[in-house]
Amino acid sequence: KVDDNGLFSFTDLVPGTYYLSMQPEKGYAFTALGKNNVMITQADGTGMSRPIELKMGEDFTNAGIGMIVPAVVNGKVFADENDNGLMDAGEKGLKGTIVRLMGENGEAGSITLGEEAAFCFNSVLPGTYYLQYELPEHGVFTAAVEGGNTITGENGVGKGETFSIHSGYTWDVSLCGGLLLSDITGMAYSDSNGSGDMDADEVPVAGLEIALIPTRSDLPTLTVTTGADGLFAFHDVRSDDYTLRVVCPDRYVLSRLTGVEMPVAIGKASQEVNFHLQMGTQWHDQFLGCVLPSTWTGKAYMDENYDGLRGADEAPAVGETIVLLDAVTGDRVASGALALNAGVDMFSCGYLV
Repeated sequence: KVDDNGLFSFTDLVPGTYYLSMQPEKGYAFTALGKNNVMITQADGTGMSRPIELKMGEDFTNAGIGMIVPAVVNGKVFADENDNGLMDAGEKGLKGTIVRLMGENGEAGSITLGEEAAFCFNSVLPGTYYLQYELPEHGVFTAAVEGGNTITGENGVGKGETFSIHSGYTWDVSLCGGLLLSDITGMAYSDSNGSGDMDADEVPVAGLEIALIPTRSDLPTLTVTTGADGLFAFHDVRSDDYTLRVVCPDRYVLSRLTGVEMPVAIGKASQEVNFHLQMGTQWHDQFLGCVLPSTWTGKAYMDENYDGLRGADEAPAVGETIVLLDAVTGDRVASGALALNAGVDMFSCGYLV
């Protein structure tokens, strides 16, 4: 340890190459490398000198160590869930964002954010700096607005303002906000056996129309119609409340849905569903099967003689409720009160009534 005058020494050293290492007291850091300071601040706040070669009988007397009270740089990077440019109550950090403290000699430190929005560089040497923000995959900077996000950039990389900082000073940088864009991709196919899985002999379907209709007036309606390859894709979609419209080709309805995350229902030729697309949603391999529907019709009656046959004088059972269940998934396909005659569109595979 150093004495009360800050002196230290190592004696009786054999010839060789050495370096100094030091853990500073809390609240202190090493000054700039120079004639009277051999310590270089490491990423963890410790100090380490360059290698020093000692020859036989040589004394090295310039191993000075300069200490300072470091500066502190504070900031926040928030995940703008509602894409309004402001850090609203409950919004956390944009996980995976890398914040780099860039000085006159390059990078002076970096922090990778978790779910906490706040970050702090607490061992900053006096100098001139700026912060570089690198958003995670699918990340973009949200709108720059008063009282909210101040950072802009391209390809998920942005630069903050330049500032100069002195020993012991605390600098609070402007707010940075980002969000993750969403992707939805998949294929429409002819699900000839109604299984909900695309088998090797089943082919793509052209003419399936999918539209994403936003609530916000500043966002466009996104529409795609499948071609011969059956593929559809929506990329870089912003978070919002959407109406999802799905229209099958003429005479087709949607088949069973295996592993489909899109909020659509089976057995419908066209449908519109309202839903909220969360920031960063990644729905891939959405296989939408199309089938030509069948019809199941029948009559319920009062079997007064208990023979399983409807006699000409046996009355219909009106007002009862009948439920059609998917025998594979157990899902309810249709239900309702019976009229004198009833029917429902269906597709191949098993059902329970």
